Amino acid sequence: MKSNLKNKFKQNNDSLFIRTFLMLQAISFIGVSIWVININESIVWWGYTLLIIIFIFGVCLMYIALFTKVKIATKVANATGNHEVLILFVLLACLISSGIKELSNEH
Repeated sequence: MKSNLKNKFKQNNDSLFIRTFLMLQAISFIGVSIWVININESIVWWGYTLLIIIFIFGVCLMYIALFTKVKIATKVANATGNHEVLILFVLLACLISSGIKELSNEH
């Protein structure tokens, strides 16, 4: 039985969770591209091109997470979160967003 993951963020109207999820994805894309460039001295030109595209995609996700409306961020989160591997990002986003909410409620 396959679950419908198409609009999983639509029911969750928590903008902090959605933005945290997108930032985690952005940081991972940016970090992986920088890490691969730093550990390899002999990358061919198309390898650099691919890593630059991954880096730019991460920067775009970061921009969307920080500066767009919640509706747009929700659509992007739905589009980028359709793989089972991303459950780790969903769990981390839940933990981080609930931690931020707890810290903001204490003050």
